[in-house]
Amino acid sequence: MAHRPNILKLATKISLESLTYTGITYNDPEYRILEPIVSDDMCEVMMHMRLETPRTAEDIARRAKKSVEFTQTQLDKLVTCGVIRATVASLYGKKAARELTIQYGGSMNEKNAAELLAKENVDGGLIGGASLKPAAFAAIVSAANKKA
Repeated sequence: MAHRPNILKLATKISLESLTYTGITYNDPEYRILEPIVSDDMCEVMMHMRLETPRTAEDIARRAKKSVEFTQTQLDKLVTCGVIRATVASLYGKKAARELTIQYGGSMNEKNAAELLAKENVDGGLIGGASLKPAAFAAIVSAANKKA
């Protein structure tokens, strides 16, 4: 399989941010974990994330110079394939990965809450205007209670 320099750069970035950098090569697990499951588009979005700095989809999109819709799609793919938890587990251990809260970074509302919260690696979401509408907020809380 051809080497992917962008994935090597991402593996290096993650390693540097977690203070575990020892010089990442194409043979290292940091690269080999990401290479088969992270697409180039997902990698491009991940390059604008930080391990210990929460960022919204809008903030990542702005930094990546991509649309919010494109960015959110890539973030959803990353969550679906478990890259976020797998990366945290490899750097900080399985306990840290289990305790990690992954929130949907778009605007969760009464129409999309059940679908979003049904995803295995989505633990919650950011509630925008729906939090000001009692019926809409109640529907979101109901969807969250079904997940719990």
